[in-house]
Amino acid sequence: MLSDDFREFIAKKNRIVVEMVANLESELIKKTPVGAPDTWKSKPPKGYRSGQLKRAWDVEKLSDGSYIFSNNMEYAESILRGIRIVPRKGGGTMQVGSKQLPDGVAPILQKHNEELDARLKLLKG
Repeated sequence: MLSDDFREFIAKKNRIVVEMVANLESELIKKTPVGAPDTWKSKPPKGYRSGQLKRAWDVEKLSDGSYIFSNNMEYAESILRGIRIVPRKGGGTMQVGSKQLPDGVAPILQKHNEELDARLKLLKG
């Protein structure tokens, strides 16, 4: 049988995790680059809508209590690593550094991971 103290500890830990997941999701959405076709040298692809990458974030809670953050846009991986794909003179494309998210999402993830670790250590006492 679980003690009341242990149950309270688990409840506090779960509240911290849920809060941190919400904070991370919010920051990822806020900092995800948005295309500005009016500044591009070439026309955007047919059907392009600015902000699709930002709107494509999804967070799923697994049965083990862990969370998965995903973005299913085909170009999400490169953008979120700090790379953007631009047209190459003479045809084709090339990768260049992102102007809006030059370091990708790694610093965001690291910051939130460190904050979560610190908050959980405080909880343990």
